[in-house]
Amino acid sequence: MYFSDLEFEDIKKQLKEDPDSRTSNLLLHTLNTHFGRPKIQLLINGQQTEDADGYLIIGDRAFEAEKKYRYKYDLGKIWKEAHWLPFYFFAIWVSKLKFLMTVINHLINA
Repeated sequence: MYFSDLEFEDIKKQLKEDPDSRTSNLLLHTLNTHFGRPKIQLLINGQQTEDADGYLIIGDRAFEAEKKYRYKYDLGKIWKEAHWLPFYFFAIWVSKLKFLMTVINHLINA
């Protein structure tokens, strides 16, 4: 989940990655690249975050973030709306593992 005090259209400056999820960070990078608006700077771990427009937060920390930030955005839902594919297609695409075509075909036909 991506959390911010700004509405999605008003996010223009910086987003902070989550240190605990390679896949979620890659999804954030991919969506940032393909939204057709000025690219937002993505802050990696260790970079200043005081001025970030929002934060990618996963796991149990997301429950606390729901209380702290005004808006939350589901990146998996945004992916599906943009590409008409379930999130697991993205996860397979960025996976370090090589999937056999039979596994991919099984997922497509499931």
